Amino acid sequence: MLKKLTPVILVCLALVAGCATTDDPHAGGLFSYNPEAYQKRVQTREQQLQAEEQQKAQNQQTAAYLQKQKAAKEAEKKALNKKIAELDSKVAKAEYDIRKVKLDTEAKKAEFERISGRLQQVKSDITSIKNSKSPENEAKVKEAKRLEKKLDSLLEEAEALSRM
Repeated sequence: MLKKLTPVILVCLALVAGCATTDDPHAGGLFSYNPEAYQKRVQTREQQLQAEEQQKAQNQQTAAYLQKQKAAKEAEKKALNKKIAELDSKVAKAEYDIRKVKLDTEAKKAEFERISGRLQQVKSDITSIKNSKSPENEAKVKEAKRLEKKLDSLLEEAEALSRM
């Protein structure tokens, strides 16, 4: 009996092996064609394609936005670099002016010291001339008065220099 059933069992096994066990229409055999699975697979692939196209469009929009941001940042950087260069120039000019003022101030101090020294010498000469009452000194007294006027002039000049 088993020998009679063996061909039947083999045919049944062949039919079972050909049944659809996957959604992939390429897999399976002649008897596994399933139009619903095929349509489902087509729809899935179309949905994947749409999702990828949407992702691509979104990526392109993001890239365009980032390019605009980059251009704006580069323009801002260029403007800031220009401002920095202008400020550097102003700082250099200010430093030059400060050095110049310091040198001028030192020169004026030296001139003031020179004039002050000369003033002390003239005062000393005037005092010594006034203290001597001899007739020979009358000419010296006149010279002393002239020197006093010159001294006043020098004092005014020294004050003007010290105010600068």
